[in-house]
Amino acid sequence: MPRKPLYRQVAVLGLLSALAIALSVLEAQLPAPPLPGAKLGLANIVTMYALSSLSLPAALCVCAVRAAFALLRGFTACLMSAAGGLLSILMMAAALRLTRRLSYIGVGILGAVGHNVGQWLMALVLVDASLFRYLPVLLAAAVVTGTLTGLALNLLLPSLRKIPFLS
Repeated sequence: MPRKPLYRQVAVLGLLSALAIALSVLEAQLPAPPLPGAKLGLANIVTMYALSSLSLPAALCVCAVRAAFALLRGFTACLMSAAGGLLSILMMAAALRLTRRLSYIGVGILGAVGHNVGQWLMALVLVDASLFRYLPVLLAAAVVTGTLTGLALNLLLPSLRKIPFLS
C-alpha cells in the first residue's frame, strides 16, 4: 500500500488531536466522578484509534498535542498529561504488538491503567509520597473507564473506517 502524502498525514493528525482536545474539554464539563483524580478518559478513544489504525508515532503525536494543550492549565497539568499519556500509549502499543487477540476493551483497560499509573508516578514526584496508598483505587477505576472507552471504540470503529480521509 502506498504511503499517504505528508500533508494528508499532518491533516489527519491535526483532526485527531483536535478531536482528542475537544473530548477532554467536553469531559471537563461533565459532573466530577466520586474519586479524586479519576475521569472517564474520552480522549483515550482517539489515542487508541491512532495507535491501532495509524501508527505509534501518530499516537505519540496526539499525546504530545494533548500535553501541550494541558499547558493552558499549568506546567504541572502538562507533566501529568504527558506522563500518563506516554505510559498509556507504550502499554497499549506493547499489547497490540504482542497479541492481536486482545480486544479494544483489553487495550482500553491497559491504556487506562497506564495513564493512571503514569499520572500517579508523576504525582508522587511532584506532590507527595503519601499518595502511594491511592494506587489501588486508581487501578480499579481504570478497569471501569478502560472498559467503557474500549467499548466506545468498538462501536465507533466501523463508522470511522468508512471515512475515506481516515483510511
